[in-house]
Amino acid sequence: MSDGHRWETRECPAILVSLGPDAGPHLAHWVQIGAEEEGVPCQIWSGAEQSNDDPLALAHAAAQASRIGVGVGIAQGRVALQEAHMPPNRPVMLWELDGHSPDSSHNRHICRLTGSNAGRLVKRMPLRFDDDPPPARPIKTQAGGEQPAGLSLPDADTLARLIGQALKRRDWS
Repeated sequence: MSDGHRWETRECPAILVSLGPDAGPHLAHWVQIGAEEEGVPCQIWSGAEQSNDDPLALAHAAAQASRIGVGVGIAQGRVALQEAHMPPNRPVMLWELDGHSPDSSHNRHICRLTGSNAGRLVKRMPLRFDDDPPPARPIKTQAGGEQPAGLSLPDADTLARLIGQALKRRDWS
């Protein structure tokens, strides 16, 4: 039997995330969030060569070690998603990270998207791409309330007119 960590990893079906020396655990956290939104567990895996700074090699090693055959590698400002049956140099997806700020919203989005796609790969669902529209977030209205993005509310006069018309059409008997 091998060491406890490797045995524990093999027993727990999960997407494995391998980090290069320049990648922080906060990026793996966003991969984990994306995977868990899809209902698939995800964990950081330290079985790959820690000095390896090739995200493709890290992702391939993680996919080979994962019981569900899906791995993510983060290094050199890139995030690679790999499936165990794919050739080592042909990842399922490869994304560039923003080199200016390690914790930028772009990097969080890419890592979360990668985790989501890793979960979708496990569940055999269509993958999401960067150009998919982000979920609508509430925006502030002039009255101080919130409404979903993209929804415009009529002004007070128009709203009163619409309500009046609806009341006239209503049969009160």
